Amino acid sequence: MLSWLVYYLIFVAVVAVIIALAVMRLHLKSPLRLVILLFVLIISPVVLSFVVATYLQPVSETMVPDLIGKTLSEAQDVAQILDLEIKVEARAGSADFISNQRPEEGRIVKVGRTVFVILGERVPQADTFVSTFEGEVEQEPLLNIEDEPME
Repeated sequence: MLSWLVYYLIFVAVVAVIIALAVMRLHLKSPLRLVILLFVLIISPVVLSFVVATYLQPVSETMVPDLIGKTLSEAQDVAQILDLEIKVEARAGSADFISNQRPEEGRIVKVGRTVFVILGERVPQADTFVSTFEGEVEQEPLLNIEDEPME
């Protein structure tokens, strides 16, 4: 979008210089005022349309869904509903499940944004790590609600 604006501004500057030279050759009383007026008349529609197109157009937004653990086809179905694009960034092995996504879930993005995913193995349940006094690390799985003792 900026390239056409740059070319148009160069065109306007060249036209303003040509008009200024013509006005000076004709020896008008205030050629500078005429050149400034012509310059403003030529450039104002472009500046106005640029401002309206850039800053005043409402842009739809949506929230990025959690795609981790879903298959690629499931993720594409969800993305299609939300007007997002899915692009596979990498594959880890022959797995069909999404193991990572960018941008992360919950982020607000513009409609049409591409969500990059990495296909890998199904994500295992998260583990916690507890350090001991000797500096060793012991791995303890997270407790499920079903595993907690009943009182």
